[in-house]
Amino acid sequence: MPPPSEEGSTDASIPPAIINTSTHGGGLASGLMDSGGSRSPAVLNVTDVLLLAWSYVHANAQKSPRRTAAGVGTVFIVVMFIGILYNAVLRSPVIFLRLAESQ
Repeated sequence: MPPPSEEGSTDASIPPAIINTSTHGGGLASGLMDSGGSRSPAVLNVTDVLLLAWSYVHANAQKSPRRTAAGVGTVFIVVMFIGILYNAVLRSPVIFLRLAESQ
């Protein structure tokens, strides 16, 4: 994908407000000049990265809502299963103690 122009992104799914090509404030395309005069990789701040990630997720969710629902459902099932396992491990000493007392 070609780099974004000054007016905004070349990809229609990313709003131009998220692509920041200014050199102040550490925007998405801002960089520092090293001693050789070449540009180092872009300096990213957390807010810009989260906004960019959100714009990609939102655009993808609008293109394919079925895949998004499958992904959200999968994450929900995995987190629920890990939570059940974690609680079972936490409660296992109590269960084994009661079993030992009853015998």
